[in-house]
Amino acid sequence: MSQFRTIDYGRMLYEALRAYFSVNASGQLSILYKYLFACIYPLQSAFINYDTFRIRAQIIANCKWQIGQMTNVLNHFFDPIRNRIYISQATQQVTSDPVFGATPKNYDSEYGQNNSIANNTTQTTPFFEPSFGGYGVRTNVIFNIPSTLDLSAIKAVIEQVKISGINYTIQTF
Repeated sequence: MSQFRTIDYGRMLYEALRAYFSVNASGQLSILYKYLFACIYPLQSAFINYDTFRIRAQIIANCKWQIGQMTNVLNHFFDPIRNRIYISQATQQVTSDPVFGATPKNYDSEYGQNNSIANNTTQTTPFFEPSFGGYGVRTNVIFNIPSTLDLSAIKAVIEQVKISGINYTIQTF
């Protein structure tokens, strides 16, 4: 990660005025230096706030959609002492017919519809299939987050890092 330049306005003012205009013969700061420093001092806090924002944005921009890296970033920003945020993954495998328009290998029916099968017995659908061309295998990323943390701020960070098309859920504990 590249380091940003930090600005110390007091030091910059001293370098601009040099020692001749900054310090009196008695070794105290000159009135000119104190006056200019009083005018410039409010800029220091604004730059510190900007620098904090800039470093945070760089960390988020450099984060990849990887479980370990994302966990570290979320814990760094939102739970740096206890590190209670963790990420898990679940995989769903959906049963579906492999070929469109062919004789189905699975029992297909509409929701709530009863179909008679061999021996004229009536059964309800044991499972439902997705539409043709739907997701065959789906991975869902689960963010486990303490309920005391700011969920909207965490979701904002996740949305900046996530890859489109990957589903995630946030569970609080």
